Amino acid sequence: MQDAGIWLSRKQRRTFHQPRLRRECLGELIRIDGSDHRWFEDRGPACTLLVFIGDATSTLMLLRFVTSENTFSYFEALNLHLTSHGKPVAFHSDKHSLFRVARQGAKTGHGTTQFSRAMNELNIEILCANSSQARGRVERANRTLQDRLVKELRLVDDTVTGCPSRHLMPKGQSMTSPMPAWEGAEGCGGRPKELTK
Repeated sequence: MQDAGIWLSRKQRRTFHQPRLRRECLGELIRIDGSDHRWFEDRGPACTLLVFIGDATSTLMLLRFVTSENTFSYFEALNLHLTSHGKPVAFHSDKHSLFRVARQGAKTGHGTTQFSRAMNELNIEILCANSSQARGRVERANRTLQDRLVKELRLVDDTVTGCPSRHLMPKGQSMTSPMPAWEGAEGCGGRPKELTK
C-alpha cells in the first residue's frame, strides 16, 4: 500500500499551516505574554516578565518585571504601554484565565474578566490564540529574551532583593525586525482620553 501511494507514513502526512500574515500597521496588533523564568539567576527570586510585542515588525514595545502574571500587573503594564505608545486596535494573548473565562457555565458576571471588561471600555479587542502555533512569534521572542536578557542583567545587576517592579524600554532591537507593510505605518492606534478609569 505504501508503494502504491495509498497509504502515507506519518512523516509524509504532516500538514504545514500557513503562517498568519502580519498586520500592516505598527501598533495595530500587540502580542502580550508573561514569561516565568529565573531572570536574575541566583541573585534574586524567580520573576515573570510581561512582554508586549508589535505584530507588524516584532518590535519589543514593553518589558516589565512583576512578581506574578495577574490582573493588576497587566493593568500597570497596560497603563505604561498606553501612555508611551497609544491605543492599539487589538491585543493577542494566550487563553490565560486573566483574559477569558475558562468555565462556560459561570454563575456570576457576564462571562468576561476584569481585564476584558476594561479592554471593552477602551474599545480594544482581545484575541485569544487557539493553538501553540498561533503563539509562535511571542514564544520565540521569550526564548530569545531568556537567553540574551539574562546575560545582560548579569552584567548590570549585582544582587536583587525581591522581584523588582520595573519596566525596561528596549534601546535597540537585537532581534531581526521586518519593516511595516506600507510606509506611512507608524501607528494605527490613538491616545485614549482617560487612562485612570
